[in-house]
Amino acid sequence: MTVRQIPDSLEHKIKVLAAQTGLSINKTVLRLLSKSVGLNEAGKVKRDVSAIAGTWSRGEAKEFNKSMEVFDAIDKELWSK
Repeated sequence: MTVRQIPDSLEHKIKVLAAQTGLSINKTVLRLLSKSVGLNEAGKVKRDVSAIAGTWSRGEAKEFNKSMEVFDAIDKELWSK
């Protein structure tokens, strides 16, 4: 399969995404195509709500979990009698 006349802006976005994920351009394009037609990486149709609810990258999840650590602390003065 050959894809021609890829707009420069699209090519740039694909290359940036490939660099961010550490994947080859080919693997990045395959993932994007699979996702766009509703397939997961194993080639099976996805049956979840990630397409409408969104998902976090590993980095985003790590950043969120780090920011939530403050809520794990217990204020001993507040809870002591």
